[in-house]
Amino acid sequence: MYLIYYRGIVVREEFNRRYILNMMSEGYSLYFAYGEEISIEKMTSICPKAVAVGHYVLKNYRFSLDENGFPNALKSKVASIEGILWLVTKESLKELKSYKEGFKEEYVDVYLGEKPYRTMIYTSLKPGKFKIKRVEMIKQMIASAKFWKFSPLYVSLLDSFVSRLENL
Repeated sequence: MYLIYYRGIVVREEFNRRYILNMMSEGYSLYFAYGEEISIEKMTSICPKAVAVGHYVLKNYRFSLDENGFPNALKSKVASIEGILWLVTKESLKELKSYKEGFKEEYVDVYLGEKPYRTMIYTSLKPGKFKIKRVEMIKQMIASAKFWKFSPLYVSLLDSFVSRLENL
């Protein structure tokens, strides 16, 4: 079961793969957001026609901050990263690409049921130890993670980044 949001409004309380395929046939693509785009307000300001599919756990990636202090997804054999799946239009993809300058576009398989769906994700071109503090951004991500009901363990992980940043 998923809640679908469009411009911050609940559109449907549940949907299925058929709905996703229908939206994709109408020109929408799947995008996995794990950073500040997990916020409905932030994502719809970048991609006004974005439709939230809902919470998703992507295996084989872990959360990190890049050297500019922005959220990053690093490949990992043992970890997973929580985020939001969005349906975005082709026009919105251009806006998203412009917004995610300094990040590279990759594609991963996201499983909804047993079928994989090709899904876009952005990862940083500047991984490494962060040099810039973005405490407020991480705090906003924590609020969004709680809204989407991310696991308490994952929210705690995000909170640990705030503590580390505040103690630098």
